[in-house]
Amino acid sequence: MQFQTLGFGAAIFMTLIRIRIRRMKEKADDIMPMKSRLRFALVLSTALLLTAAGLLLSAPDACARKGGKFDKATAEPAEENYKTGIKQIREHNYEAALDSMQQAIYFSRNHYNPEAQKYMALCYKAMRNYPKAIQTLLEHLKQTTEPAPDARTDLAECYIETGEFDKARRAIDEAFRDSSFASGTHRQRFAQGEMYEKMGDNGQAIGFYDSAISQKPSYTEAWMAKARVMIKLKNYNQALKEYRAMLEKGPFLKNVKFDELYYNMGTCLIQRGDHQGALDHWRLALEANPELFDAHLALAGMLDEERHISSAIKEYQAALRTLPEGSASKDKIEKRLLWLEQQLTPKDTPIDIKPSPSMRREFEESERKHDMNQVPVPKDSGF
Repeated sequence: MQFQTLGFGAAIFMTLIRIRIRRMKEKADDIMPMKSRLRFALVLSTALLLTAAGLLLSAPDACARKGGKFDKATAEPAEENYKTGIKQIREHNYEAALDSMQQAIYFSRNHYNPEAQKYMALCYKAMRNYPKAIQTLLEHLKQTTEPAPDARTDLAECYIETGEFDKARRAIDEAFRDSSFASGTHRQRFAQGEMYEKMGDNGQAIGFYDSAISQKPSYTEAWMAKARVMIKLKNYNQALKEYRAMLEKGPFLKNVKFDELYYNMGTCLIQRGDHQGALDHWRLALEANPELFDAHLALAGMLDEERHISSAIKEYQAALRTLPEGSASKDKIEKRLLWLEQQLTPKDTPIDIKPSPSMRREFEESERKHDMNQVPVPKDSGF
C-alpha cells in the first residue's frame, strides 16, 4: 500500500514538473535563439527522466525503512533462508541446502544474491553435479563485485572434473589475478596440481602440490595428493615417507582422511612384500571407516590367497555389503564367494553297498577253491 501511494505521488509530482517546464519553455521561446532552445529542452528532459527514476527506485527502499510489506515479504525471508542453507551445508545436507538457497535468491530483490549463488554452486560441486556447479558459479561471478579467487578456483576444479582443461587453466589464471587483492594462492597451486594429475603429468603435479604445501604447511589435501601421486609413480617408499610424516604432524593437519591414509599405506606395504604390515594397515583403515569397500576387498583377497577361507568369506561378504553403486566387481566377488563357501561344505561319505546273499556265497566259494589250489610251502628241515 505504501509503495502504491509513493508511486501515485511520484506521478503527480512529475505532472507538476511537466507543467512548470512547459511554462518556462514558453517564456524561453520569446527570448532564446533556436540553438539555445534545443539545448534548454534537452537539459529539462534529462532532469525530468532522472527525477522520475529516482522516485521509482527510492520507493521500495522507503517501504523497507518504514517497516512496510517489502521488508517483511522479501528481505527477511531471504536472510532467513540463507542462514538455514548455511546450517544445512555444515550438516552435509546438500539437497536441503539447495532448496534453502534457491528460496533466498527468490526472495532477494531482483533475484540478486551472489552469496546464495556461490553456496548453491558448492552444493552442486559436493554432489558431483559439475555442469550445474559450473553454471551457478558463472552466475555468481556475474553478480559479485568483489574479487573472487576461491569461486574462480572452484570453477577451475569443476572444469578439471569435466575434462575441460583449457577452461580450467583460464579460470586458474583469473583466480591468481583476483588473489592479488585477497589472501594466499595455495588453493590455486593445488588446482594446478589437480589439473596436471588428471592430464597424466604426475611430475608437474607433484611440483605444484609441493608449492601449495610450502605456502600453507597445514594444507592436508595437498599432502594427501602428493603421496597419492607417488603411488601412481610406483615410488612406494617415498609415499610411505609422506604418509608417516603426516601421522607425525598429528593435530597440526586438519581433516585427515585416515581411512584413505591407512589403506594407501597398506597398498605400499603389500607392494614391498610386507603382507602382515599391509594386513594391519587395512584393518586400521576399517577402524577409521568400517564401510570402506576397498579395504574389505583387499583383506578378502589376501586372506583368500593365504587359504584363510572362513575369514576371506567374511570379508567378501562385507565387500558386497559396501559395494559402490554401479561397481563392475559384483559378479566376480559373488562367484568367488560361492566357490569358497562350497569348500567349507562337508562332503557326504559314500554309501557302503553290501552284496546280496547269493553274491556272498559265490564269493566265499571262490575264496575256498582258491585256498585249495595253493601249493604248500615246504618247511625248513633244520639243516
